[in-house]
Amino acid sequence: YNKVRGEFACENGYLLRSILKEEWGFEGLVMSDFVVGVRHTVAAALAGLDIEMPFAWHYGRKLVRAVRRGDVPVAVVDDAALRILRTVLRFAEAADPEDYPDRVISGARHTALAREAAEKSMTLIRNEQKALPLERSDIRRLAVFGRLADAENTGDHGSSRVYPPYVVTPLEGLQEHVGDSIEVTLVRETNAESVALAARETDAAIIVAGYDHHDEGEHLSKFHRAGDRDTLRLHDDDVRLIRAVAQANPRTVVVLIGGSAIIVDEWQDEVAAILIAWYPGMEGGRAIARTLFGAVNPGGKLPFTMVADEADLPFFDKNATSIEYGSYHGYTLADKTGRRPAFPFGFGLSYSSFEVGAVSAAVEGDLITITATLRNTGDVAGDEVIQIYAGFPQAGHEMPVKKLCGFRRVTVEPGTAEPVSIHVDTDSLRWYDPDDGRWKLDHGKYTLHVGTSSDPTDLQSIHVTL
Repeated sequence: YNKVRGEFACENGYLLRSILKEEWGFEGLVMSDFVVGVRHTVAAALAGLDIEMPFAWHYGRKLVRAVRRGDVPVAVVDDAALRILRTVLRFAEAADPEDYPDRVISGARHTALAREAAEKSMTLIRNEQKALPLERSDIRRLAVFGRLADAENTGDHGSSRVYPPYVVTPLEGLQEHVGDSIEVTLVRETNAESVALAARETDAAIIVAGYDHHDEGEHLSKFHRAGDRDTLRLHDDDVRLIRAVAQANPRTVVVLIGGSAIIVDEWQDEVAAILIAWYPGMEGGRAIARTLFGAVNPGGKLPFTMVADEADLPFFDKNATSIEYGSYHGYTLADKTGRRPAFPFGFGLSYSSFEVGAVSAAVEGDLITITATLRNTGDVAGDEVIQIYAGFPQAGHEMPVKKLCGFRRVTVEPGTAEPVSIHVDTDSLRWYDPDDGRWKLDHGKYTLHVGTSSDPTDLQSIHVTL
């Protein structure tokens, strides 16, 4: 749908023909995004778009007339037809690698994988006084708050919607995990006094807050409220609930549901812990419960920068028909402006702790190998991510302070150390020279920065010479 360098992507000959089909030698087909991806018949056909989906609004009679007028050469249509047929035949002739009967769908292997994916993505961003994991022996009553606590919430209801046979809600996951050993109560009250009373009478409080398909999802029509959010903050009702519960119970944990960044600065200091569960899928409730009670050590890391305020981000207007952004975003923008994010890119806490030993680097041809020792100094096994960033001292113009060029997630047992090697291709050290329009790799000294997800801003520097 978007424009790139002033031209819609579906009619952008530089992207589709010059780069994709000519420079990269792509032999497959190019298909538009659905409904309004194509804007102009002739421009799209000449640019190299092969199929319009899902209706032939521009590639039906309009395309026939364009060919008859001579605006679109027959050779263009022939090339598109050949690409479509070639792709169809390639898949029709390919042998299916395995038998896949209906009975295996959502079977034991599938549900186990769904839970594993949810558990590995759990991202802990606050854990004051080691409030988590919760200890069964310390809790007799657990109160659960929030409109999403008992909601089957798997995210978007547009093109990415799926229909699992069941969805374990956070409430169901907690009830199942603790069984009869802990009394789990869902508090549906929204009145501040009632909420506070319920929170005071429990040993720990879990608030499930965030978004669903109404807040972030594909906008289908004027009758379907979804699309881009107006704010990166929680709903006012969620904030009031968090504050009311936290003031009444110091052992308050917030579980955030959502697909992207959420600003938490206005209330984060009032709660003991914050766990981002994303949209955790059909097994999400079990993954959340197992993480909160320590059966799973959270190892997820932020795939973006979480700012303290919207003003720290580029201007955004969801109703704008065109806008121009610079090349800085996320952690590169934070580095450039010097504004400290609330939680940096790659951040994520653990129930364990880690130390990175001496770092070394070796260069062989086009490959740089970074080697470090990762030690688990905690009491439980856990996952940590080693991150490698590159600096660009040789660049002849303004460049990011640092750029991610490699990372690796490692599981380390308590009291042990694991050697970690990360390979970085020298292509990731190239920089673009706007004066002659080329990407350059200078031969000389480069600085690489090595850090971990527990504190991605605390980096060790190492120099390599190419």
